[in-house]
Amino acid sequence: MSKPQSKKCSRCNEIKSLEEFPRNRSAKGGRHYYCRPCQSAKNKESRERLQNTPCIVCKTEPRLKYQATCSDCHKARLAKRKYGIEKEQYEEMFTDPACECCGRTPEEIGGKRPMHIDHCHGSGEVRALLCRYCNVALGMLYEDITRVRQLGSYILKHKYDVVTTQEHKTTPDRRVSGLVMQLP
Repeated sequence: MSKPQSKKCSRCNEIKSLEEFPRNRSAKGGRHYYCRPCQSAKNKESRERLQNTPCIVCKTEPRLKYQATCSDCHKARLAKRKYGIEKEQYEEMFTDPACECCGRTPEEIGGKRPMHIDHCHGSGEVRALLCRYCNVALGMLYEDITRVRQLGSYILKHKYDVVTTQEHKTTPDRRVSGLVMQLP
């Protein structure tokens, strides 16, 4: 028994070659029900219909392009999926965002994603909001307090003039665990 070489499109009702239908493992016969032009037209209609409709969660903000939710609700949903926190807890963390470690704000840090939700990789428990620099440093040190102390000793050993953050204004790149390095 040979495989059929053509198929009827469910939308335009034309019989077309199988190559005109995109692959779809879940569909009977392994091909989409609509031919490529009909699938494109259906997708375009769907995008136009949903373009200026409100977010499905908060019902007020316009949704993101090709998404069902607005930017804030989208981020909160990702946080729920990744960390198990509710939208209210997520919003509370970002009402007055500052790094729990160094105290810098997103405006001081800049960039697309200045703040990160810190969590314990063992238990999955959410701990605090960290700036990207502190988050990366924590990860690179494997959250090991011995490594943190060794790094602090190394910095002190190599002739840096150490002053506290309150005594000396500096750029964010030079802060180390509440200390600031003045390079010689």
